[in-house]
Amino acid sequence: PPVIVTLQVGNVHLAVVVLAILGMLALGRGRPALGGALLSFAILAKISPGLLGVVLLCQRRWRDALWTAGCGLVWTLLALLVFGPAPFTAFLRYQLPRLHSGEALEFFTRSIADLASNMAPSGIAYKLDALGLAVGDVPRLAATIGTLFTLLALALTLVASRRPREPRIELGLWLAVLTLGALRSPFAPPYVGFAALWLLTLASAEVRRTRGALALALAFLFLSIPVPLPPTGALILSIVQQTALLALVIWFILRPARP
Repeated sequence: PPVIVTLQVGNVHLAVVVLAILGMLALGRGRPALGGALLSFAILAKISPGLLGVVLLCQRRWRDALWTAGCGLVWTLLALLVFGPAPFTAFLRYQLPRLHSGEALEFFTRSIADLASNMAPSGIAYKLDALGLAVGDVPRLAATIGTLFTLLALALTLVASRRPREPRIELGLWLAVLTLGALRSPFAPPYVGFAALWLLTLASAEVRRTRGALALALAFLFLSIPVPLPPTGALILSIVQQTALLALVIWFILRPARP
């Protein structure tokens, strides 16, 4: 359902995830111009895929990183030529600071439904406050959680970049990193789980027992099927879901390599 709804409303997130993955695949197959063009476009569109640029640097793939940076510069110059400097000025001076503080996405605090739909770790502060728990300065706590999560996302990205580069596992690691980047936003709707659901389909290739297949199916359903609940139940379920989503990503990155 989150994927269908996202396609229905025309949100670009799913397309950006696919573009980023196609870019990484092209880079890995020796097509730096195509890969750099796709990955840099994804980074400029959503910022968070920039974590894949960190992967390239950590793996010392200097040529791929330079092609990505160069293509990003070309996209930027083309946008400057077509639209002029006004959008750039507005983004850097107005929107970017508001994104960092969360003010640009303040609307998600206005209703229980919006609060419950936020999968970002920083959103937990607002959910706890809505549940009646004393958390003090809510925006400040949310910002602190966001900063700590940024450090965690960077650390996990470094770990992912050092894992063995077996094709299917590497693809899963890219999806895990993209999920981490998307969760860093102050407001991360359910569609940010798209990459993690894709990751689960990759993990299904390793299932050897009925118990594992059942666990995988339950995880997929739990992360993708909305459950209508009263406000308090919706908030609690949301916290459990976002914890499960993050746990899935961390597990895939940190799990021991199979012989």
